[in-house]
Amino acid sequence: MAIADNIKTEVCFNLNNSIPRIEVTDTTDYAAEGIALADVVGILTILDPSGGTVYSNTNFGTPDIDLDVSALFADDAAAIPLDGNGDPVKGDYVVDYTIRVIGAVQPGDYSESFTLDFCHQLPDVCIEATVNCDKSSLVSDDQTNYNQYATAETITRTHTHHPPLTSPVTADTVDVTKELTTSPILTKTYTVEVSSEVKFVYEDGTCVLDTVYGSREVEVICDVNLCDIYCCVDAAYKRYRSAKSSSPIRAAELERDWQTILSNVVLFGNARTCGDKARADELYNEILSLGNCKPGCGCDADEPIPVVPITIIQGPPGPIGPVGPAGPPGPAGPAGALFEYYDSQSIAPHTWDDPESVVPGMSYALAGPTGTYAVHVHLTDDMLQAASGQFRLYVDGVLVNQKPVSTGGTTEIITQHSITWHGAINNGDVVEVRVFSSTTKIDTIGFDWLIFQLS
Repeated sequence: MAIADNIKTEVCFNLNNSIPRIEVTDTTDYAAEGIALADVVGILTILDPSGGTVYSNTNFGTPDIDLDVSALFADDAAAIPLDGNGDPVKGDYVVDYTIRVIGAVQPGDYSESFTLDFCHQLPDVCIEATVNCDKSSLVSDDQTNYNQYATAETITRTHTHHPPLTSPVTADTVDVTKELTTSPILTKTYTVEVSSEVKFVYEDGTCVLDTVYGSREVEVICDVNLCDIYCCVDAAYKRYRSAKSSSPIRAAELERDWQTILSNVVLFGNARTCGDKARADELYNEILSLGNCKPGCGCDADEPIPVVPITIIQGPPGPIGPVGPAGPPGPAGPAGALFEYYDSQSIAPHTWDDPESVVPGMSYALAGPTGTYAVHVHLTDDMLQAASGQFRLYVDGVLVNQKPVSTGGTTEIITQHSITWHGAINNGDVVEVRVFSSTTKIDTIGFDWLIFQLS
């Protein structure tokens, strides 16, 4: 192979630079020619479509490209000429690139000339936007065809939602994704903006670095009933909070009203979703009546108003109701036990040094009727070294019993301890055994345990 026939470059018209300029990258495969990068420098001459000189360097002593440093030439001295409108001049540009090889392999000067047709055109920006009042969301999608006129090799996108003017929300929603969501939203006008820095490559190899920019306004118009409901729910909640410190009895009444309002809001949303306008209107009136509100509810239609996401409103859990009557007796259990659970493998060993440290035992979500239960704790193949502490039994996070445990030496193996308690295990309660040490450390303890109901 001969280096004279294999000089290659990538020429880019960088329109993103503060001064639009022509940049040249030497992409020659010097390794395939056996030439060291330290042995190559290059100089450039660039001509515009009229034949005028854009840039010229004839001195190898101050090369434009020193391959041992960088293969890129990027200098504002190679500024692209502008026409009378301030736009880059289009047409055929000629780049003459001459390299000098100074090593033992293929030494000499070699030149290559490249002609590039700069006839760049930006793609048409397309931004789709959807407002969902029920979910209180604005979703925009950048559907621009960046490959409309050339191949978009790289796209660095900035996608932004600007909130309405005079909005109490001042922060933009910004991401680099093709699709962008803002939630919750307000009424009035959002501005959706997409700005993408793109590397375009045309069929003849011409590279252009440019920014594709577009924006659109999206007006959020949602049912005024939702604004009324939002204001009414908010007012009812504030009345409840205000009464909590001054009148607990009144606060309890207001809390019940607020919970009822929230339930009606959910029904209102379901009625809207199902298209039952009559029922939705009926629930709307009930909400305003319960909340002692009027249409408008103090909301200023001239200002952006929060859009309430009616499909996800959920109030805090209500108070626990009274215990219901006992159910019928269950079927008889196996001989010897009505209820049991056994973990056949020990938990992973734990080591700790500080007094009062806790190593949790295995815990299980169990259920069982009211009665007396016993727990047998088995230490497996480990030592409780001169320790004085406790086994503690918890049901659903509540300590129900504890038992002191101590040993007299450093090599004693504890085989079993039993703890009992009387009560019920509700469905989903977590039963947990913990071991505490209040003196010296417990070294690598693991244990199994068995739980059963005494007859």
